[in-house]
Amino acid sequence: NAVAPGVAWPLVTTVAYNVVREAGVTLPVVAASAYSAALRVNAPAAEAAARVAKLLLIHGLSYSQAEDESLGAITKVEAEIGCPCLAPAEAKRIVASSLAAEPRLAA
Repeated sequence: NAVAPGVAWPLVTTVAYNVVREAGVTLPVVAASAYSAALRVNAPAAEAAARVAKLLLIHGLSYSQAEDESLGAITKVEAEIGCPCLAPAEAKRIVASSLAAEPRLAA
């Protein structure tokens, strides 16, 4: 689970997201895998949550879908690892704020 020196956690998150997505699994699994990968390399939970939401948005989900999938991934991963890194209200605020900062993407 170690990351090579100089490799930033956003890259780890993006690679995990893309690898799992290419495997053809469902979006909830993709989002959870990306968030989990970020936490495993000691990414700040808030920043990892925002990154996962943006990745979902970039890959074609609507704002509300990206928010729902992100929050579901956060809840699932944190329950699995037994670490409530983000309170539900805080997670919702972070994800919503992150998505609101993104320009609308053309379909």
